[in-house]
Amino acid sequence: MSRLPLDEVRRLVSHLRMRVSDPDRLIELEGELADEEAEFLLLEPDFLAYFPGLTENVVAAGVQWQLRIIPHAHLRMIQRGIAMDTVLSMFSRFVEKRFAEWQTIAAGAYAIYERSSNILVRVDIDIVETGGGKGHVVTVFFGRSASAETVELD
Repeated sequence: MSRLPLDEVRRLVSHLRMRVSDPDRLIELEGELADEEAEFLLLEPDFLAYFPGLTENVVAAGVQWQLRIIPHAHLRMIQRGIAMDTVLSMFSRFVEKRFAEWQTIAAGAYAIYERSSNILVRVDIDIVETGGGKGHVVTVFFGRSASAETVELD
């Protein structure tokens, strides 16, 4: 693996300062993030516990969607300085674009790529029904997937 860029280490440490109450543990984590093996730390379940999953609701094309951001995606958002508003905006524009083009959004994997910011968000749409108490549920990931349909945004 490799050493993390300094700006990523700073963002992660800033987040950890709000989540870790033990100053010795915080110093230990900061040292590990600055180490050459830092990428391994990012995969550790104990480290991911500092980046809990998030749930956000967004209305796009007149439909309410529930986005579930998994812990690893939350970590990557903080690491790369990607704001929640950016992810919500990208997803909203994706839905609006699909609706404007009269394309159905079905359950499955989609990669949403925003050229202007060079951000790729992968979403797995789990449920797209509104009847019977079900909603529109989307799980958010970061990274490529060979099985995902890519949609580009300007």
